[in-house]
Amino acid sequence: LRASGAQFIALHFDDFRCENRGVLCRGNECLHEVYVRSGSSLRLALSIHAVDFKMTNESDVAGLEVATAGSHPSTICYKWDGSRFVKTGSPNVNPR
Repeated sequence: LRASGAQFIALHFDDFRCENRGVLCRGNECLHEVYVRSGSSLRLALSIHAVDFKMTNESDVAGLEVATAGSHPSTICYKWDGSRFVKTGSPNVNPR
């Protein structure tokens, strides 16, 4: 994903083959990492255990929608603030 003047690269470890899945996953949640490339440098921006996540680009601002498991499954949103991903809450839900 290109947004916020940088390139974001996601690794979904649940897609990796591993003999010891317990190293990468905890129940239904597996490790997911996002790296940011700015210029020639690449650094880890977020490392989280989740069911899955989706990268977003709204008005050239990088974001994440992270699906969690547990007793109360939910989706948590993050936005890039220029140096890190900041939790912004849950996605907008249209009332019925």
